[in-house]
Amino acid sequence: MAKDKFHSNTGVLFPACLFLGLGIGMIFGHASIGIIIGMGLGFIAMALIRVKSEPMEIKLPSSTASYFIILLGLFLIFTGLGIIFFPDMLFPYIIGVFVTLLGIGFFIFGIKSVSKGKK
Repeated sequence: MAKDKFHSNTGVLFPACLFLGLGIGMIFGHASIGIIIGMGLGFIAMALIRVKSEPMEIKLPSSTASYFIILLGLFLIFTGLGIIFFPDMLFPYIIGVFVTLLGIGFFIFGIKSVSKGKK
């Protein structure tokens, strides 16, 4: 009997990417930047990869939250690379603006999830 429900095993992709980024960053002498890039890759992997009982599938996201997670992951990857190549441009302006927008995004998703729960 095949199960159509997805398992929650995709949650292990995030720490796996985090540790991969940490290890690669340590090899190159920039552990903190490796963590940021690994975190970005982990968010993207969690949004794109869905695990069924057999086989594993990579699907395009079907919800707004998944796209939000992908954008967060891409930003973290670009931030890590930007810290290496353009450290003076990123701090404090670009990252400050992004963190503010990120907070607004989480606030909006929180309101939407609460309003869906009341229906």
